Amino acid sequence: MPNERGTVVIVSKLIVLSNPVEGKEDEFNKWYDQQHVPDIMRVPGVVGAQRFRGGAGTKSGVGSFRYLAIFDIESPEPGLVVDEIMRRSGTDEMPRSDAISSTRFAMLYEPIGNRLEKA
Repeated sequence: MPNERGTVVIVSKLIVLSNPVEGKEDEFNKWYDQQHVPDIMRVPGVVGAQRFRGGAGTKSGVGSFRYLAIFDIESPEPGLVVDEIMRRSGTDEMPRSDAISSTRFAMLYEPIGNRLEKA
């Protein structure tokens, strides 16, 4: 969708799946909410964020993740926004916590159709 300057802006979702280190869930959530999300929101092109925790009935097993974060990215080149997040990760601009497991998953998704809503 074009912005006011006529540039096509892609509205994408960066999906991040993660887990806390065993015994550090409170520290993980505090860091994620008070440090990590604000750090990511400072990256140009990131316009929104929301976190989720797996609820009742969530299956566990090898490779399962209990936490989900969805970051909204508005940019003509969303991949460059993700590159900037990765560049900052682990630096003073975006410090990591020892409360997050080293096993995590991140993927950028771009829309393939319009969002549908009930009337």
